[in-house]
Amino acid sequence: MVWGWLAYELKQLAVNQSRPVGKTDLINLSKFVYPIAAAIILAIGFSRIYLGVHYPVDVLAGIFIGLLTLFGYCFATTAKHTKWNALAPAMQSVILFVSIMCFFLVPHALTGAEIKGAGVFFGFATAVLYEKRYVNFDYRRKQSTATDMKSLAGIITLGYVGLLVIWIGLKALFSTVGLIPEVADFVRYMLLGLWVGFIAPYGFCRLGWRTRAVG
Repeated sequence: MVWGWLAYELKQLAVNQSRPVGKTDLINLSKFVYPIAAAIILAIGFSRIYLGVHYPVDVLAGIFIGLLTLFGYCFATTAKHTKWNALAPAMQSVILFVSIMCFFLVPHALTGAEIKGAGVFFGFATAVLYEKRYVNFDYRRKQSTATDMKSLAGIITLGYVGLLVIWIGLKALFSTVGLIPEVADFVRYMLLGLWVGFIAPYGFCRLGWRTRAVG
């Protein structure tokens, strides 16, 4: 899913030349994007079988679910969903939460991976809703090379520090206060998704390291 998404985004960049991306000829490069992504996906799947950590049916199922998710994402980001877009981000988040709870948590007894997956998925999906509406983070450089290198260093440092605080710091804190482990894992991974998708990009813009495309 990740490699397919990257290929899709690169293809979109090549189609939309109004977004400058430097001296690279993306139109020529885009011809190889999907074949390269497909080769990587197949190589990853083969490696899982070769190492003996998954059966072929597991790999095929993973590829199928990944492609299904990717197609759903492409549809959701390109189609005009006027009723959905008219809702406030808070209401969209509630609908996402209920949907994810039904999908991840209702059918059966949960594993730790499922709890963490549900948390990070909900956190990141909610973050994307707010980021698109209130930040619209612009990753492109707007400064001199020297200034931009300092900004990039700050982004990397603050970004990873925030991840470590949430991932390791909150784990220690929640265990100290005796929070239910399942609840602690869900909250912690939800905050990881929120940090990556909204909180950190918003902070980078507020600190002047990157710009916002909206006011």
